[in-house]
Amino acid sequence: MLFLAVETLSMAVYILTSYLRDQHRSVEGGLKYFVLGSFSSGFLLLGFTLIFGATGAIELPAIAESIASNQADQALLLAGLALTVIGLGFKVGAVPFHSWLPDAYEAAPAVATGFMSVTVKSAAIVVLLRFLVLVANAPGSELPVGELLTSLLSLLAAATILYGNLVALLQDSVKRMLAYSAIGHTGYLLIGVVAALAPEGSRTAEAAVLFYLLPYTLMSLAAFTLLGYLGENGADRETFEDYRGLSTSRPVLSLCLLVVLVSFAGIPPTAGFWAKLHIFRAALDGGHTWLALAGILGSVISLYFYLRLAVNMYMRPAREEIESDPDANFASGVVIVTAAVTLVILGIFFPDLSL
Repeated sequence: MLFLAVETLSMAVYILTSYLRDQHRSVEGGLKYFVLGSFSSGFLLLGFTLIFGATGAIELPAIAESIASNQADQALLLAGLALTVIGLGFKVGAVPFHSWLPDAYEAAPAVATGFMSVTVKSAAIVVLLRFLVLVANAPGSELPVGELLTSLLSLLAAATILYGNLVALLQDSVKRMLAYSAIGHTGYLLIGVVAALAPEGSRTAEAAVLFYLLPYTLMSLAAFTLLGYLGENGADRETFEDYRGLSTSRPVLSLCLLVVLVSFAGIPPTAGFWAKLHIFRAALDGGHTWLALAGILGSVISLYFYLRLAVNMYMRPAREEIESDPDANFASGVVIVTAAVTLVILGIFFPDLSL
């Protein structure tokens, strides 16, 4: 059922990516996403199959029980877990399984990109968290499953954070910048997953990951909705230069986008700051100090490309009057403003959440 749920969601996103059938870039991005997604689905299904062969069970509690009782075939189990991590790593956009993400983000309409950025990642992270925590924390197992998964995911998390943020520095397209930024945020979420693999810190880390998904959803929806709202003739405003002087012609939208960027960067008093803080604190509590430092370094790097957009909006004169798309509606504005206000409210009034 986990596999069917993830794949049903992925099929809908394949269609959304290539929604603009008359545009070559959209069709190319959708095809690339579909081909690579099919490969990842094969890895995921084969991984589940090997785990079934190793444990003789398809229910998650039964799989954990088989591992805890040392009845599972160790070779098949390790191979199945490795393939499962690869398949889910593609779904969340972790390095080195991320190659589809920038092209898919750029190819899809901005609104579809916003939907894609939060639904697929959130679903895959929750599946990864639930599945791996249950398997890694099986008591009494002679096979160090938890240690192996912790080492593997720690490397993936650090590589994903540093690669995503460093490559985002080089982008001239706001869409591609947000795409590589999304890769970096996947790394932060993986830090939480790593921290959750330790039995003593699993509850705190799981809560941190789930809380992180809330502001990330609000930030992504607001950012990509605004890109589509400011588009012209069905095309999104993509480059940094397109946002020069936006604060003059669209002061409310500029302020909302500034709040979103500040939250993306993890600056108080926004929810993004507390989301990162809880993730890093969970890592420190679990003894993963170097992972927390990698996350902090990635956050510092991200300040440049987030503030670069803010500088264009507030400190550079507009080359031309920025008009919103005539097809843009009132609902888009409500989504943007509501998301920005919610990020500030969560940042001020709900900083701890009993973590």
